[in-house]
Amino acid sequence: MNSDKELVLKVVKHYVALVKDRSDSAYRKAFNLFAESLRDQEIYNDFVQNSIYTLSKGCWNYDPRKASAIQVNNSTWIVVLHLTKVACLSRAILGLYTWLFRLGMVYGLYEIVAVALEKKNR
Repeated sequence: MNSDKELVLKVVKHYVALVKDRSDSAYRKAFNLFAESLRDQEIYNDFVQNSIYTLSKGCWNYDPRKASAIQVNNSTWIVVLHLTKVACLSRAILGLYTWLFRLGMVYGLYEIVAVALEKKNR
């Protein structure tokens, strides 16, 4: 049986894989990982254009093994990913980012209730 920490990390890693796919069907699956309250705030057509949720075009790297999950209370977690945006050809670093996900238990399943993307100063 998976621990809650493993479950929330699995949800976020799945979300990232779907977003990196960039196809409409993958975006729809990613959007459906949002809690209903977040889907009500951000309609699908806005979601696909919002780089906080779908990342800007380009090449992004992250090490899924370095994802961290922090338990806030019995039903809420924060998952933190460290991303690097790189030039697709030269692989030169263009920026360092932190992608934050707040997940909550909704009807027995963890869903994404909030997302933030922060650029780090070098």
